[in-house]
Amino acid sequence: MQLEDQPGYDIHLADGWEFWVDATTGRSRGVLTVDDADRIASHVLGGSAPIARGDFLTRYDSYYYARPGRERHLPAWRVTFADATGSVLYLDAVNGTPVGFTDHEIRVWRWARDAIHSFDYPALNTRRLLWHTVVLPLLLGGATSAATGAYLLVRRVRRMA
Repeated sequence: MQLEDQPGYDIHLADGWEFWVDATTGRSRGVLTVDDADRIASHVLGGSAPIARGDFLTRYDSYYYARPGRERHLPAWRVTFADATGSVLYLDAVNGTPVGFTDHEIRVWRWARDAIHSFDYPALNTRRLLWHTVVLPLLLGGATSAATGAYLLVRRVRRMA
């Protein structure tokens, strides 16, 4: 794969260790530095906004997180831009590949849709048993409500007939 127009290899070992090997020089390195992450992020967004800060994530945050069926790689770089929409770009910590993006619209969507419809809250995402304990009674309540409505409809139609 390419990293800043340099060909190289992204190596993942069975023990979890990951590093990048430059295909031209054979030099290897581990995690990107904050300057490298900032430079790559600026290049990805076309240099349209100044960078406010770069953070090295070893734990998930409210917008870059894993859940069943949607795994996310850690560690990662979170690069925050000083633009009107509060853009945040997430990069793979070793190969610099963009792995996530957030701005104002995505943050609104995340809380207005995902949180409400999927009970996708940070406190519940990492505790699946707790998530099931909260969601299953709500599902049963919805099913009971629907069944009650269907029963009342059938009863009314029979009475009218």
